[in-house]
Formats: sequence, structure tokens, C-alpha cells
Amino acid sequence: MIYKHIIFDFDNTIADYDKGANNALKKTMDFYHLNGEIDYDSISLPAWKKLGLDNPCDENVIKNYHKLYKKFTVERFKQFKKLCDIDVTAEGLNATYISYFLKEKTPIKDAVKICKKLKKRSILTVATNGLNEYQTPRISLYKGLFKNVFTSESIGYVKPQKEFFDKLIERLQIDDVNLCLFVGDSINTDIKGANEAGFNTCWYNPNGEKSETIEPTFDIREMKELNMFLK
Repeated sequence: MIYKHIIFDFDNTIADYDKGANNALKKTMDFYHLNGEIDYDSISLPAWKKLGLDNPCDENVIKNYHKLYKKFTVERFKQFKKLCDIDVTAEGLNATYISYFLKEKTPIKDAVKICKKLKKRSILTVATNGLNEYQTPRISLYKGLFKNVFTSESIGYVKPQKEFFDKLIERLQIDDVNLCLFVGDSINTDIKGANEAGFNTCWYNPNGEKSETIEPTFDIREMKELNMFLK
């Protein structure tokens, strides 16, 4: 089936967030002449969970997502300070890290290749949760692939909120959601929200996870598989 619109999540769907984050953290450590290795997850996951961001469907998280995310960006480097015993503020560490992270172009395998093919016959859009100041510069590294870019901050709602997808439909002037495919790696935000909005959905699911309550239209392990469903 040829879809008029194909809408992609960004992090861990188009861009390999984890790889980019670890690259930027390594460069931050080099900048401060710190020895050893620290995995990004070891500083980010405790902060993410502390702020409740690991539960994206929680009412408080949905309502305050962008405020919580801003807190998270600094909170993760409080953990980093403890591990490194460095005399720099968490805010300063985050600023250094972000200066590197925004320049990281680390695409998911085959994501760019498949998008170049798909853009010849479909309108490609990125729709991602996140802050404009972090997402927009990173998405711009993939210039020419996407006709439209929407962040949750610019829309005013977050996935999986119905209003997020209503705004997408409105701004893209979508007349028939059956001609739209939403591709994302999160079953609880991307697929859940897009399913409820009536989109066809494709779960980029490289680890072969299972969901008993949310059923995507397609379930793929590699991005190159997307082409097989769209011939």
C-alpha cells in the first residue's frame, strides 16, 4: 500500500539516541579531562525514573512533561557529578554535553536509506516528544528527508495524547487517516496514540518485544523491512 503521509518518531526510530548520547558524554568527559568510562544510562535512567518520566501515560507526566524534561536534563548530571567528583555545576555539565549532543548524527541502520526511497512517493514528517531547543537542531541534521517537523513543545501536547494527533491531522490537512502510517519505537506513546487516532501503525521493535494490549498494523525488527510493506 502507498501511504500519502508517513509520520516518523525521531529518537530511536530515525536517530540512534543511545549511541548519540554516549558519544556526547564521552566528549564531555574528554573536555573536562576525566578518565574512565561512564555509560549514559547509568546517569540518565535514575533521573528519568526519579521524575516519573518512565511512565509516559501518567496524568502528571503528560500534563507537566516539558517542565519535567527540563529538570531531567540537569538532574542526570547531578548523578554524573557524584560519579566523577567534579567541581562543575550540573547546569554547566549539561550545557557542555548538549553542545556536543546537538551535533551528533547517529542514524538507526537503514533509516536514512529507507526515507530517501519513501519520500519519492509519500510526504514524510517527523513528530516527536521533546523540547524544541534539543530536537529541532538534531532533526535539521537530516535536512531534505522530511517535509514537516513537529515537536510536542510546538504542538502543545505530548504523545500519546489524542490532542497531539488531532493537531497533526489538522496541520497536515489529512483528509483520510487510513492513508497515513505512523512509525515509532514506543508501543506506549507512538503506537498507542496513533492507533487511537485511526492511523495505520508500524512498531519499530528491534528487540522483538511483546504487547498484549496494543496491536500495531506492522511490527518490524529492522527499518529496511518497512519497504516490504509499502510496495
